[in-house]
Amino acid sequence: WLRRAMVSAIISAKCGCILSNTLTGCLPLDIIGGSIATLLGAICTYKLRKWKYLSPLPPIIFNMLIIPPILSFVYQFEGTLYYFTLTVGIGEILSCGILGTFLLLFLEKYRAILFGRYN
Repeated sequence: WLRRAMVSAIISAKCGCILSNTLTGCLPLDIIGGSIATLLGAICTYKLRKWKYLSPLPPIIFNMLIIPPILSFVYQFEGTLYYFTLTVGIGEILSCGILGTFLLLFLEKYRAILFGRYN
């Protein structure tokens, strides 16, 4: 049961990234690259499930490595690679690292109430 749910979550994250990037007018390479970064981050997060406090690292790392070069290339912003790396990194640290860890702690605390028999 849990394995199917995790695979569904990984696929949903990738599809959500594609949909979001498409609806906000991103260019095709940005859509593809962002989706790949999301997919790799989700798969590696799943692989780190035994070390739950390391789970925010894959999306942070993959997005910091993949997204800034794509943004610099696709949108032709010269000299902004370090700026994009910094800003994407800050965004990922805030969303995945800090908010994601708080969400994890909340879900663990209320696990029995939220998930009942699936614990």
